[in-house]
Amino acid sequence: EHSAIEGTRGKIDGEVKRLTDASYQRATDMLKKYNKAHCLLAETLIEYETLTGDEVRELIKNGKKPNRPIISKTNGARGDTSVLNVDSNSGKDRKSRIPALGGKVASRRDANPS
Repeated sequence: EHSAIEGTRGKIDGEVKRLTDASYQRATDMLKKYNKAHCLLAETLIEYETLTGDEVRELIKNGKKPNRPIISKTNGARGDTSVLNVDSNSGKDRKSRIPALGGKVASRRDANPS
């Protein structure tokens, strides 16, 4: 009885592995086959943020992007990106739009050693 259970378990495991391997190969093949379309779709979604079904179909079938203004011109960055403009050496804002806190935090820490 124990060997029958092991035999059944082995058959199930083998079938699961076969199905998993076949699915993985099919997905990999599709990603490779449609790589250009995926990249174009991703790039266009970053630029426009949303696309209608018709816009996606036009993009994939004809490679034509929507005929409307681009929303995001910041390579995918959203919102206020001024915090990304702090010089790591000086701790000061490169555009002088916001004050940098790095130096203040360090000086307080140095003034109150633990």
